[in-house]
Formats: sequence, C-alpha cells, structure tokens
Amino acid sequence: MSLEAAIHERWESWPALATLVPAERVVTGAARGEMSLPYVVLVREQEATPVRTSSLTEVSETMVRFEVRAVELDEGKTIAQAIRERFNREGFALAAGTCLVMQRSSETEQAASDGTWRVAVQYVARVAISIAS
Repeated sequence: MSLEAAIHERWESWPALATLVPAERVVTGAARGEMSLPYVVLVREQEATPVRTSSLTEVSETMVRFEVRAVELDEGKTIAQAIRERFNREGFALAAGTCLVMQRSSETEQAASDGTWRVAVQYVARVAISIAS
C-alpha cells in the first residue's frame, strides 16, 4: 500500500473526517470533472533522496499536501483541523514499510476567483522501507 493509499484508508476509517468529507471526495493528484464541495485533493509534491541506514532500511521524506476546497472559509478550517488531529505527528503501516511520522510544515488559506476557499495543509512524511533481501 502506497503512502497515498494508507492516507485514504486512515481517512475513511476515522468518523470525524469521513463525516466532514466522505472518502469518495478525497482524490489523489487532481480533481477531475465536477465535484461536490467540500472535497480534498491529496498531492505528493516532492520526495527527498532516500538515506540507507545500518539496519538495512531506507528512510525518505516526502512532501504531501492536503488541498481542502470548501464553500466557506470556516468549513475549510474545520476540515483542516480534523486533518491535523488525524495525521499530525502520527505514524502508520504501509504495505512495504512504515510512515514513521507525518509532521505539519505549513498551512495556507486562499480565496478562489469563484468565491470558494482553498485551505492547504502541507506535511513532511518520513517513510521507512526495509531493503533486506
């Protein structure tokens, strides 16, 4: 399971998030077509070169951004707060490794030209993958 798939799974399994934005309105990469508001786009921004450890593990840092799109700023902020509660300083299992921790690095709010709001919450995810054969 990829980092994005694990995030989707954690989203769906936590009622506080799933109630605010159902899992089917959390998409990876880009929103296509018309989506009902609110929705969330999960974007992998960059990944640092993995570092090998003496315990036959590769550790890498990946920038992940949650882009919340909402009608009202308060709604976007409420969703962003729930994201922080579920993911900030949390670790979880992946299919071929572990997300050791997700650390929030920034948060921005922006009004869109159509009158909706975009609240972006960015994280650094530190991921460890065993390279032992």
